Amino acid sequence: MLPNLTKSTICLFYSILILLSVGCEKKEEPGDDPEESTNKGLIAYWKFDGNGKDSSANKNDATLKNLTPTPDRFGKPDKAFYFNGIDSYASVQDNKDLRLSKTDFTLNAWVRMDSYNASFGSNILSKHIAGMNNGWGWSVCGYASPVTGPGFYGPGGGSINAVGKKVVSLNDWHMLTTVYELSTKKLSIYLDGELDTTASNIAAPNKEITAMLFIGKDEPTNKYYFKGALDDISIHGNALNAQQIKTLYLSNKSDNKLIAYWPMDGDGKDISGNGNHATLFNLTHTRDRSCNIGGALFFNGVDGYATVADKISLRLNNTDFTLNTWIKMQTYNTSYGSVILSKRIAGINSGWSWGVAGYFSNFSGVYSTTFGPGGGNVNALGTTTIPLNSWHMITSVYNVVNKSLAIYVDGELDNISYGLMTPNEAITSALYIGKDEATGIYYMHGALDDIRIYGKALSVDEVKSFYTSTKGGCEM
Repeated sequence: MLPNLTKSTICLFYSILILLSVGCEKKEEPGDDPEESTNKGLIAYWKFDGNGKDSSANKNDATLKNLTPTPDRFGKPDKAFYFNGIDSYASVQDNKDLRLSKTDFTLNAWVRMDSYNASFGSNILSKHIAGMNNGWGWSVCGYASPVTGPGFYGPGGGSINAVGKKVVSLNDWHMLTTVYELSTKKLSIYLDGELDTTASNIAAPNKEITAMLFIGKDEPTNKYYFKGALDDISIHGNALNAQQIKTLYLSNKSDNKLIAYWPMDGDGKDISGNGNHATLFNLTHTRDRSCNIGGALFFNGVDGYATVADKISLRLNNTDFTLNTWIKMQTYNTSYGSVILSKRIAGINSGWSWGVAGYFSNFSGVYSTTFGPGGGNVNALGTTTIPLNSWHMITSVYNVVNKSLAIYVDGELDNISYGLMTPNEAITSALYIGKDEATGIYYMHGALDDIRIYGKALSVDEVKSFYTSTKGGCEM
């Protein structure tokens, strides 16, 4: 598995910010309100690594309600939370520091939205009651707002609000940041590390508001639910500057060269952030390797498949790459093979195809993993049969320099083949999942789950770690 250095990087970054902020705090003068000059560093940090723990040491732990663990922006399983837009949220008990009164502050989160709220907004954080200057709320504008999609912050109840100009696009991970300066009453909104807009005359939140903090919905209206994934939410008691925000974004954006990732959780969404969404045909929901109902898709071997529109990155030309999936085969194809992924046309060096050998393949009865550029070129063949009716992780890793392709089964190296051409960059055909389009056959009969394409060659240790950390242990 790719090492998840990002969480450690974030923690280190925040620790540095805390030290800097302590050194820069103004000294209390006689008459200063001590409640208004405390905790100028990190107030709360929810990693959402499978729980609602606050990693800031301030114990602002969140209670979770109807949240589902989901992969984060690096494709690492269960390192973010999915909010269903209906009844998913988290709540945090009131804390004076969370009221954000009489202080500079910064709000920061990674968001991946499935849809905009049909009403005024999709709440990320909300801590208010009814009325003017009633606390504070942070969200993405919904369809009932004058504009749909930008970031939003306001003290609520008719007070002056701040609205961004840049749209937080759907189905992609973005870092949204809001920075408030008490002395100037200015609030700046950033998207992906870049300044979006700055609003003036924004009132400081009311220090008397003892309402709980809600993540993913608005209270007391009990609406404005967030639909999508949230990760790495932080609240700071100081105003991060533009360079700090830029650094935070650059050091924590996805850089693992993930081209596409289809969890197959009942749909064809690509959650890599690259928009390679699949259109499904005649597929049905089935249990995944962890026995989650609807956590994988079943291919019927007759007319079940999915398609993905062509993109240059999917052609895999002149680059290292890794293909990885979990598979539960029901039968082997009666012809040459069961296609997992295929992006090719007829002819020599016609694209590429990845699958499991079928009955017509001349591999001494071994129904192994196959990969090739097609049309009579040198292909890669495994030596290990993929058993029927049980879940297995198969991986193929291509090295463009030595033209080799390594095949792994369940995290263990199976075979290495040499002399494989890099796929043809001129092939603009769609990518097919579960069948071969050039021939119209080679249908997959069984279940597929968590299909990934990387634009890099994973190491032996990474493949092994990936298997160990993602195996489910459920056979039904």
